[in-house]
Amino acid sequence: MMRCCFITLGCRVNQYESDAMAELLTQAGFEITENPAEADVCIVNTCTVTNIADRKSRQMLSKAHKLNPNAKLIAAGEARKRRQNWRVFTLCSEVRTRTALSNL
Repeated sequence: MMRCCFITLGCRVNQYESDAMAELLTQAGFEITENPAEADVCIVNTCTVTNIADRKSRQMLSKAHKLNPNAKLIAAGEARKRRQNWRVFTLCSEVRTRTALSNL
């Protein structure tokens, strides 16, 4: 069973979106973990409302990669709209099955 970790930054809307993504992944057979080092996939739900929030989002992506360089690292949320050079994946609309993530 694949494991997925969420790191959520920002407002309550981001927390709601992370919970919704976690539910979709659970339904697709993923196990949700709080530890990025245990995860096969690490999703950072970013916030870029301010320059500080944008910086924290980049720092969390970097930290998640350092904790588990073998995990698939996904930026979700506001950063995916603003950063064309970040590897992003629109989870809410595309992750419906385990196969969707295995294609990363």
